Amino acid sequence: MVAIRAHYDGRVIVPDEPVNLLANQRVIVHLEPVAETVTDFRTWLGLGKRIPENANRRFRSDGELWG
Repeated sequence: MVAIRAHYDGRVIVPDEPVNLLANQRVIVHLEPVAETVTDFRTWLGLGKRIPENANRRFRSDGELWG
């Protein structure tokens, strides 16, 4: 048995990595939803959610500019 990561694009399940199968190969698929994990860069660096005093206004995890 082989486990791969994939995502559902709203129509079909798409593998996130190459799969070594022949065309039209029959398979059994077991689905296990995976929680979405998003790591905030500041948290990853151990800075918490505090905005650095000299922060570059162009870089923010939610895409908004710091005012």
